[in-house]
Amino acid sequence: MKRKILAIGCVSIMLIAMAAKISETSVYQPTITEDTESMAPVMTAEEAYEAALNNGADLCFWYDDEAYEAFFKDAVVSYYDKEGIVVKLCYVDVIDYVGEIYDATMADDAFPDVYLLSGEELEKAYLYGVAKENETSEAYEGVVAENAINASIYGNKMYGYPLSYNVCLLAYNSQYFTEQPASLQAIIDYSKENDPDENVEYLLEWDVHDPFYDFLFVSESIVVDKTEAGVMEVSYDDTMLEASLTFLQESLESFSIPIDTVSERSVLDDVVNGKTLCAIIDSDSIKDMQTSGYEVIEFPKLNDEIGAHSVALTDMLVVNDFTTDENEASAFATFLSLEQSEKLWELSGHYPVKMQDNAGNHEMTAYRAYENAILAPNSHDEGGFWVDLNEMITQYF
Repeated sequence: MKRKILAIGCVSIMLIAMAAKISETSVYQPTITEDTESMAPVMTAEEAYEAALNNGADLCFWYDDEAYEAFFKDAVVSYYDKEGIVVKLCYVDVIDYVGEIYDATMADDAFPDVYLLSGEELEKAYLYGVAKENETSEAYEGVVAENAINASIYGNKMYGYPLSYNVCLLAYNSQYFTEQPASLQAIIDYSKENDPDENVEYLLEWDVHDPFYDFLFVSESIVVDKTEAGVMEVSYDDTMLEASLTFLQESLESFSIPIDTVSERSVLDDVVNGKTLCAIIDSDSIKDMQTSGYEVIEFPKLNDEIGAHSVALTDMLVVNDFTTDENEASAFATFLSLEQSEKLWELSGHYPVKMQDNAGNHEMTAYRAYENAILAPNSHDEGGFWVDLNEMITQYF
């Protein structure tokens, strides 16, 4: 309208004033109404993060476990909302994960500033030169499990920002057993004098193809020594090993495990459907085992003479030594592992190494089991250990 007014120079002053008044009214009036203000678009935190990400990221974060996806997606949105730092997520599914991190770093090809790492690969990351010391280690002392701190240390320095753990537990049918089983032998003895329900098919099940569970049966006899970087030596107490394997062999007839079809998933299904009286599960499985009639306890001893210890796995965040944003990368890793820990189990099924104030019985049981467990070997050559262990156990099936 202003252009039209300027174009008509011969119009009277009164008409110009009237037009200006109309113009003011037509432009100004809507902006003061509440209805118009309420119609203004408001971005959600997620939309704001996505919009910012389109303009480029401040940090790049890699992970190789899809179970964390919802947790990490929530975390990067929360971190941007809090700090204004954009973190790009990248799921990397490769066999040699640490090798992939190294290759991308050396090629300067969108390498991660921070990445998720399983504790038994910490030495490998260190030797590849892609692990930076965690200089905020004091923030974890007395806050997270002691085993989590130990798993994050290599060469007397803390490199990891511990996040979660996994450990073996025993689930048992509390409607069948009148008291908590004190040992696997006690389970066998009780079953001989007490008939289960008709739908029960198994006394005790576990995924025998996974050495993570097999470790329990020889844990009393294993000794692992680190002789040099990248090399570990595994030895056994021959007397205890023979006793442990003899117990396993003699017990298998009672357990009646379906060796050809058993898996971690089938074991959990049998627990949910009440087909097994006991099961060796891991703490990551508890979220999928929300069913009545079963209690979860720390794994008991094999019998009165032979103990049993779970192996403990620890997932952590590691800052890449080649990052150009060291402080921001460290701050994000700390945020993930400590400030976001209360959301971890609900969004991923992994229990945090920082036990929550409102922890339930299952989390407290798992946490104690983790603290009492033997940390998985942290060595560049640890893969061969697990293969050998699995071969040792499966020969009895």
